[in-house]
Amino acid sequence: LSGSGGTAPYAFVVTAGTLPDGLSLSSAGVFSGTPTLSGKSSFTVTVTDANDCSGSRSYSLLIDCPAITLSPATLPNGLSKSPYSASLSGSGGTAPYTFAVTAGTLPAGLSLSSAGVFSGTPTLSGKSSFTVTTTDANNCAGSQSYSLMIDCPAIAITPATLPNGLSKSPYSASLSGSGGTAPYTFAVTAGALPAGLSLSSAGVFSGTPTLSGKSN
Repeated sequence: LSGSGGTAPYAFVVTAGTLPDGLSLSSAGVFSGTPTLSGKSSFTVTVTDANDCSGSRSYSLLIDCPAITLSPATLPNGLSKSPYSASLSGSGGTAPYTFAVTAGTLPAGLSLSSAGVFSGTPTLSGKSSFTVTTTDANNCAGSQSYSLMIDCPAIAITPATLPNGLSKSPYSASLSGSGGTAPYTFAVTAGALPAGLSLSSAGVFSGTPTLSGKSN
């Protein structure tokens, strides 16, 4: 600040209201410091000249929030029925940061802690979209949108090969699944079974082959 209309030197002082937290006004009229909170502050400064004559002016000073960002920008895919963990961090503001889902929903089975840690075991496969907001120590906030894909696990069928059968003789063999979550259902999706055989949804081959030969 500077004064005019009187006789230098001028001395400055806040005579009403308060400066933003972290700032000060020197008698030479210099505001300095590092604001610690965002928001609007209103105050009055009075200047006094060398002859003890004075004048005042009212001010409003707005302290804006810094740009708060979250990282990483994307999240790694997860696997259904397998434990998942990933962490977020905030920057641009003042630690500590707190995190919360403010739009959309997390995959079923997952949660986000206030410290920014995703944890849990996804119970379903599919894509979930949601927004996470982080708030710093000065109540300044930033948000990031995420999409998290939960993939299906690798499902295996055993045995890898089936025992041979005999034409005109009853045949039986069973399949089992692994790598996912029981119960498993089975179906022939390509090719054809030997004539006279069928596959139940429980994975059991049964029947009496009526012809000899190889089926794929």
